Formats: sequence, structure tokens, C-alpha cells
Amino acid sequence: METLPNRPLTDQDIIKYATKFKIDHFRGVFSRKGSHWVAFYKNKDKVVYFDSFGNLTPPIELQKYLKGNKIKYNYTNYQNKNTFNCGHLCLNFLQCKNHLTGNTTTLSVHYFPPIDVYDDSEIALLNLQTYNTFPNINETNNHFEIHLVNPDRLLNNNKFPTCFITLKKGCYDIKDIKNQILAQINNFNNDLEYLEIEKITFDIGIDQVDFRTTIFSNGTICFNVENSIAPLLGFEKKNYEHYIDGHRSQKVSNLNIVNSIKVMCNIAQGSFNNHMSSHSIYEFSPSENIGSKLIQTPSNLIYYKLNKTNIESLTIQLVDQDHNPINNLVHYIRQHQLVVKPNKMPESDILDISSQYETDSKITKIEFHSYTPYTTSFKNNDEIRISIQQTDVYPYLHESFIYLEGKIVEAGKVLLSNNGFSYLFDQIRLEINGIEVDSTRVLGITSSLKGYLSGTPVDYYCYENAGWTFKNNTKSTNNAGEFSACIPLKYWLGLFEDLKKILVNSRLELILTRSHSDLNALNVKSEGSATTGAVTLNKIVWKVPHITVDDEERLKLLKLVEKEKSLFIPFRSFETFEYPELGTTTKAVWNLKTASKLEKPRFIIVGLQKDRKNQISKDCSVFDKCDLTNVKITVFPLKIFMLGSVPVAKFNARMCTELTYLVVKTTPQFYVCTNADVNYCADGSLCLLYGTDAPGLFGCGCERKI
Repeated sequence: METLPNRPLTDQDIIKYATKFKIDHFRGVFSRKGSHWVAFYKNKDKVVYFDSFGNLTPPIELQKYLKGNKIKYNYTNYQNKNTFNCGHLCLNFLQCKNHLTGNTTTLSVHYFPPIDVYDDSEIALLNLQTYNTFPNINETNNHFEIHLVNPDRLLNNNKFPTCFITLKKGCYDIKDIKNQILAQINNFNNDLEYLEIEKITFDIGIDQVDFRTTIFSNGTICFNVENSIAPLLGFEKKNYEHYIDGHRSQKVSNLNIVNSIKVMCNIAQGSFNNHMSSHSIYEFSPSENIGSKLIQTPSNLIYYKLNKTNIESLTIQLVDQDHNPINNLVHYIRQHQLVVKPNKMPESDILDISSQYETDSKITKIEFHSYTPYTTSFKNNDEIRISIQQTDVYPYLHESFIYLEGKIVEAGKVLLSNNGFSYLFDQIRLEINGIEVDSTRVLGITSSLKGYLSGTPVDYYCYENAGWTFKNNTKSTNNAGEFSACIPLKYWLGLFEDLKKILVNSRLELILTRSHSDLNALNVKSEGSATTGAVTLNKIVWKVPHITVDDEERLKLLKLVEKEKSLFIPFRSFETFEYPELGTTTKAVWNLKTASKLEKPRFIIVGLQKDRKNQISKDCSVFDKCDLTNVKITVFPLKIFMLGSVPVAKFNARMCTELTYLVVKTTPQFYVCTNADVNYCADGSLCLLYGTDAPGLFGCGCERKI
């Protein structure tokens, strides 16, 4: 990254760096002996004039050049009389690239005139320089004592010799701590009052394997004092008597109290911390040694939206992992920010009489078309094909749905189970131009697993129309057993969920395979009232929205088809595996499949059922809370999710509360929750609507490793 030299800039320097920084519409420089650099930008008859000393009229030559235009002055002083950085300030004013320098971790700059930016302007960190001198010892953790406890060492006042160790506030590594302690012990040993007694010995170090602190001393180490240093070194606050092999700390040392540094900016928005909005624009962990210089230059800039369009001031602050301001002992810190600003001053739209007319009529009409199968037989094991042969239409598959009409045989004895319409089909496939691109098998189980955890209360009525029954005892049929349902295909196929664009020049065919039995879709109304059941489907219709565009957009799409350019369609597919017999052992290992990196799973959901398949007396959409004590999911070579061994009762209780809400959909991927996120997750999952009857499911998002 190009930086300005640390010296006064000449006219040639100004021109050189204005070119390198790509300052738009740069015209040149005025120069006269004994003066300093000023800057201005002009838009029509309006001029904004910047002088680093502030409140000074422009030079006569510049006033003549501007020919009486309306000039807006700045009144803030940015430069001292004994400095020579006016050229640097002028370039920053023109390019809106801000170099903030100061002796604290909170830096501010005020702008004149205020910077006007567009609504979509963004900000990013270019460079940060500071020192790893964050104090880890202060008045609250800088003290301990060493006692020489031995009857032979009693002083005249009947007290044992005591060396009081107090460290000054600062940033210490273990060697610094050792040197400071030994210096104070040496002063104690040389004190005339203690010349005739045994000298105190002391040594301290950190094991480079487990990072625990080891202390050797011939006296008693008293950490049980006020403002003890014990927690910093990993020790408990108690007394440690002399031991020839020394004492090892119970925990690792905590010398690096700042393990994460966040760069906060008052005008940035869009970042989040623990589900709360934050002004953070960058975060890193200090890995350099204590006292070393920290330099952060992001290889890939991360841009954040601005929370205002009129920027009068910019404040940058460094905070730690707990969002507490960081106190840096070294009086030098430098940060480099970039703000994207418009190339010209914003103008009122009512004055822009030369602008072109724009109209948003690309889409002229959206209407649903109905497509029916070739056959009218919808019995068990039948294959139902519905095709769209027209290639000159623009179908929008994301909002398409299946419309069903039918009747339950012996409706007085049986009823549809939750998500029962999905259990009427065993498989669904989609072919584009004769090639199968996506499919879902075991359709009832698959849609139930995903629906429980990815559906939200916002989708309540859509799920209800698709045959989902909730705690309010919604029914999918009337008293005669007749039903009609609308099932969005994005609940069944990943391509329909992820593809939110139209298709062009494509022949489509949707293939549905009826299940071999309707028992999984039904449930008896009362115990023993029925042993069998069936569902008769009278109508199946594929409703697809067609998009009609204006002539200009149609011409663009036709040219795209003529070029025979391949279109990239990314989507996630649902893949379901069944383990029919777990056996009677207390431990089961299930190896699913071997796949390439391109087929890396994005989320995994596990559910268990006890003797529910093809049993009309049991609801096949229910997943049982089995007596599990340990669950582990592994995507080699990394462990993705594990719940440690806990008592069965507590484990099942957790399934009802937090594990049920473990996976919550946040477009475009699932989100893995921690215990602290339960309240947030509970608001987002359909499982909330089932209360204590919520299914026992285990979910894992593979994007974020735990």
C-alpha cells in the first residue's frame, strides 16, 4: 500500500501521489514561495475550500481563478505552526482516505466540510499499526508475599521474615515478572535487618508444553492476599509451603489477557456480536511477542455499510474480547481507514433536468399455469410424471407448488398424521432437458426432519396448508375425509428452495413416485379402532408461476440463449439415509458415505424412531426421545458436533428444550446454536409450536465447527 513520505510535500509530490491515489478530476496545484498547500473541489458555482490552519481566506490567485464563486470555508485547525503536513492533509481531503494517528486507542477526526456519501457507501480497514503493550498487571493483581516460616528464623518481634512483592502496572512476560520479583527479593536479602537470617531463593517459569506456571522458593508463597497475582499465574488464592520440587499452577497462565482485538468505528453498521448489532469493522488476535509492533493489513478488505450519509466526524476505538476499551502503554498508534465517497457532490433530483427517463417495467405480468400428469392413476407405487414442454416460457420454480385433492378411506377411524401428504409419496425427482438434476427420497421423513428445524412461525400458514398439524389441533380434512392441499415444492426439493431465478429455454419434468403403502401417512383416531387405511388421490396439479417480461428484457434473454452460454445454478440437495436395525448393543457406529469435497454436507439432522414405520397405530412423523447418553457426528477428519455423557433423564430433558432448537434456518444456511442462544433459537423454530411434545432431533451445521 502506497503511503505518503514523512516530510513536507513539493508540488511534484502532490501531482505524483494524486495520480497514484487516483483522485478523480484532479486539475493540478498552485504554488507560491513561503505559503502552504490548500485544497478545494468545485461543483458548478459551489466551491468547498480546505485550509489546514483553518479560518483563512484563499490566496488572491485562487480567488481570481474561482471568479467569485460561492466559497464554503473550514474553521477547524488541523495543523500546528511548527509542522509541515499541510500537503498530506490536502491529499486526504481530496481522496477521502483517512490516516488516523494518536497516542491513545481511541482516535477521532472531524471533517470540514462534512463528507456527503451515497446510501450504498461502505467503509473498510486498510491498515492498523500499534504495539502489543496492553497492560496485564495493575493495582488489582500485582501483589503476593514470601514468608520464611521456621522457628530458627524468628525476629526480635516474634514474627517470621516476610518479603512483600508488589509489581508496577505494566505489560509483562514471564521473564519480566521474574526479574522484577528477584530485584525486590535481592533488596530484601540485603536489608541490614535480615542479614543474619537465611536468604530467600526464588525462581519462576512457564512450561512450554501445557503453559502452566512453576514456582520454586525456600519460603512459603502467600497468594491468599488482597490484589493477589495468583489468577494471572494460574494459581489458586492460597498459601503454598516450601516444596523441593516446586509448585505447578492448577490452570494455565493468563498473561495474555487481551486475546482478541476489535476495531470499532462509529459510522459502520452491519456487524454482529452475540446476536447484537455492533460497530466492529475488523477483529484479530495479537500473536506477536509482548512489546512487539502489531501490523494488520487485511488481504481481503471487508466492507461495511455506513449508518449515515453526512459524515462530520470519524471515531476509531480498539476494544478487547469483552468490548472493554484497551489501554495501550506505548504512546503511538496508527490506523488507516478508507471511506468510499461519491465522485461529485450530491445534487437535488429536481434540478437534474438532463437525466434519462427510467421505468421499472421489466416484468409485465406474473401468472400461475397448471400442469397435470399424463396419467390419471395415482395408486400406490405408481410413477406420476408432469412435464412442461414449452421452452419459450420463463418459469419461476421457487414459488411453484403441488395441489392435491383426495379422500381418506374410512375417515371415521383414521386421520392424516402430521405432514401426512408428504408420506403419500416415496420419491420426487426433477429433470431439466431430460437430465435428472435433483431428487429426494423417503420424502415424508426428509421433509419432516427439515421442516421441524428450518421452518419458522412466519411460515405457519404455508406449513398448515401443506398438511402440518400443530398444537391447536388443526385438521387437514373435513368430516367426510375429503381434503385439498397446497405443498410448496421448496419443502421437498433443494433446487426449488435455492433457485430464486427464472429458467430459460428448458423442458421440465417432475416425477413423483407414490409410496407402496399409505399407512405412514395415517394414524388411528383411537386405540384399536383400525388396523389398515388408505388414501385416494383424485387430482394432482403442478402450479408454476410464469414470468412475462417486456421486449427489452426478452431480447436480452434471447441473445443469451443464442450464445448457448452455460448457466450456473447452485443449490443444496437433500440426501436421506436409513439405519433400519440398530441392534441391542449400547453403542452403534454408523458410517454413511464417502464423498468428494464438492459434496461436503452443509447441515446434518439425526432423528430416531421406535417401531413406527408402516404402523398405523403410531404416528410416523414423530421422532422418539430415546435413552441416549452420548451423540457424536463426525465429518472426517474434523469432529463437528458432540454432546458429552449425561444422565438419561437430563439428556432427554435437554432434547425437549435446547437440542430441539439446535438448528435454525438463517438464509442461506443453517445456524448452529450454543446454550446461550436457546432463547433466540426458540423464537425461530416450528418446534416451539409443539411445546413439550417437540420431536427429539439432533442438528449440526457443518459450516461452523464446534
